[in-house]
Amino acid sequence: RGDRSYDGTVECTTEISAVQHAVAGATAAAVAEALGPRVRLEVETTSVVPVGSLEVVVVQVGWDSGKGYERLLGAAEVRDDVRQTVIRATLDAVNRRLALLLDH
Repeated sequence: RGDRSYDGTVECTTEISAVQHAVAGATAAAVAEALGPRVRLEVETTSVVPVGSLEVVVVQVGWDSGKGYERLLGAAEVRDDVRQTVIRATLDAVNRRLALLLDH
């Protein structure tokens, strides 16, 4: 955001599903750090699902702005690295709400 970057970290086991959930959680933590205390984010689920001949990562994020709790979904097509796809899907889930808050 501007000249500043934000990092998010999450600890997890080495199971593939745990790593994917942790990548989504670290992405959400970085977004939450950028927003400050206005919003709390929680990754509820991450899944890799077949869609026709493709694989797609779907991420469900809980968004709590103090004005209510919303479940947001994001998706991205798996290309090479599933972890990068999880990041894109997480950002896809929050990008519409994020744009509104960062404009203010």
